[in-house]
Amino acid sequence: MKTAQTFVASTILVAAACMTGLTALTVFTALTATSARAESREVKEGKDSKESKETKEAREASSCEKNEPGSPRKPFCDDRPAKRRLPILAAPVVLPTIAPIAPTASPSPPAPRPPVIPSSTPTPTPTAAVPASSPLPVAIPPTATLVTSAPAEPAAIITNPTAKWGNEANRKGVLPVAPSAAQNLKPVGTAEAAKLPSSPSSTPSSKPLPPHPPTPPHPLPPAPYESGQLVIYWKDSGDAAIGLAVMAREFKLNPASENRLPNLGGVIATFKLASQREAERVKNLLTARYPSWNIDFHGRYVPHQSTLAPLAKIATLPSSNMPRPRLFTASKIDYPLPAPDAGSGIRVGVIDTAVESGAMLKSVSVVRRSFLAAGEISASPTHGTAIAALIAGRDSAADFSGISPGVSLHVAAIMRIQGGETASNTAALVRALDWLVGERVQIINLSLGGAGDQVMEEAISRVVRARIIIIAAAGNQGEDAVPSYPAAYPGVIAVTASDALDHIFEQANRGPYVALTAPGVDVWVPDKSGGRYVSGTSFAAAVVSGAVAVMLARYPALDASSARELLCQHARDLGSPGIDPVFGCGLIQLSSTIAALPVRGALK
Repeated sequence: MKTAQTFVASTILVAAACMTGLTALTVFTALTATSARAESREVKEGKDSKESKETKEAREASSCEKNEPGSPRKPFCDDRPAKRRLPILAAPVVLPTIAPIAPTASPSPPAPRPPVIPSSTPTPTPTAAVPASSPLPVAIPPTATLVTSAPAEPAAIITNPTAKWGNEANRKGVLPVAPSAAQNLKPVGTAEAAKLPSSPSSTPSSKPLPPHPPTPPHPLPPAPYESGQLVIYWKDSGDAAIGLAVMAREFKLNPASENRLPNLGGVIATFKLASQREAERVKNLLTARYPSWNIDFHGRYVPHQSTLAPLAKIATLPSSNMPRPRLFTASKIDYPLPAPDAGSGIRVGVIDTAVESGAMLKSVSVVRRSFLAAGEISASPTHGTAIAALIAGRDSAADFSGISPGVSLHVAAIMRIQGGETASNTAALVRALDWLVGERVQIINLSLGGAGDQVMEEAISRVVRARIIIIAAAGNQGEDAVPSYPAAYPGVIAVTASDALDHIFEQANRGPYVALTAPGVDVWVPDKSGGRYVSGTSFAAAVVSGAVAVMLARYPALDASSARELLCQHARDLGSPGIDPVFGCGLIQLSSTIAALPVRGALK
């Protein structure tokens, strides 16, 4: 169009020049000037058109960003606020998926599964069988190398294959006895245990092993307190009377429970508030106004046993066709099969679940008392029964004996079942301690733990001042967990657990409060139906309680600090040299410790 306009203008100029007689030079100059002006106007109009287009796009994008929800959608707008729209892909991206692997029946009984050693040669995409009990499908990464065949029989000495894949021994793939030798097992009580191979490489197996499943997470700790509750410990009845009046007058609160403690001294009471926040408010006010009161949230305490499934139970019957259990505790602590009267005359208190009657405790004097509140349901007695058996039980058919079968047991049942959880609280535990002091026990086994509280700390300190030896489980919340109480209180002997290969129980707590180590992983205990394997620092504490009972029977003047010092001096060092936060002083060695005790006179 602009070229046509230029041509018309040139024609007019030529005609005008002809009429006026202009020279050719004049005509040429005029034509050149006209063409330049036309080109300049064309460039300017193109630039203005480009700027107008960019301005329009920016205005439209801004309008898109301000497009409020619910307003009519503009045809040039994307749903997302963006200055520029992304280019549309030619085809959608399809992510690869891994189909769930159908579960197959797992071998029975399960066998230990060591970690897989990567192969140097390429392997095809693997498949793996998932145990029938697994609730979730397992996706196998394409780089994994798995062994999928299983042995025909289980290994004889293992760490728990179904309960504790996180155990140190399992992670290292350690098998003390090859699967092919399982059929030739004999009970291990004294000399046989010393013959166990120290290295898995010395007993190679001709059969491939099943794949190693992933390490399960540590069990989550329970709620540390009874929700919305406070517990107060007054040092005497006079303070209690004043305190109860203050609670009624200033806070309109009456005690949910109130108990005088005739042996520890003082009064303990609990109060239920509308919420945890309200309990915190009242606690802060009372702490500021009455600093002499022992007041805290109402603590919760649980048994320190593994929350994972134990090894399969073994029906121990007097028949040569029945399998014998694997027993290694006596050999590990250097203590031959105890005499039936070992620990005679010593009274051992156990605060735990109830303890059921059975053949393994028929020769033991057991005094029982429940401290459950009205309406509470007693927890299963399996945990407390296992503790009692490890201290004093006997099963001649399995060649099993507790460490001190001659003691008398005083069992305080405090564990309830609520919402599927076995637990107790500060008030019940303190009342049980008070009762055991009145029973004149010399040892108290506490295979339980929690976050601790001021009231519990005060009660434990009074028991320690009464020269009663308290032995407690170090805890099962793992290496990064906070200390477990009452094990971490001053004057308490805290015990952690090791397995048959002297590896630490992976779920065990660590810390400077850990004093000693004892067997507590896949330890066999008898019960009414035969026997079973148990794991946890709970059971290691029971072993040490039995050991201290034997020491007290030889030297009755022994106190808690002397018992701990002697056991540490003769312990077999494990882990880092010297005392460490994992094993403490090391694995107790009872025979050499007893030999260092005098029958009378001062300690060596």
